[in-house]
Amino acid sequence: MSYVYILKQQRLAVGLEKIDEAQVQLKDLDARLQVQRKEFAKRSEECRHLLEKIAEKQASATEKETEALDTKKIT
Repeated sequence: MSYVYILKQQRLAVGLEKIDEAQVQLKDLDARLQVQRKEFAKRSEECRHLLEKIAEKQASATEKETEALDTKKIT
């Protein structure tokens, strides 16, 4: 075997190790992403409910304000 052949073989081995490391990191990142997606979906749903409550309270407040103004006009 020549020196060049050994160097090429070593470079290939290092490249394969890096690919293996990248695969492990990718699996870890994918698992973390799945957890974060679930958390995001949960929090998005909570925000949607809060926005609905806010809209209901605003509508109620507007209605009460209108009634108060109407009552004030009558008296």
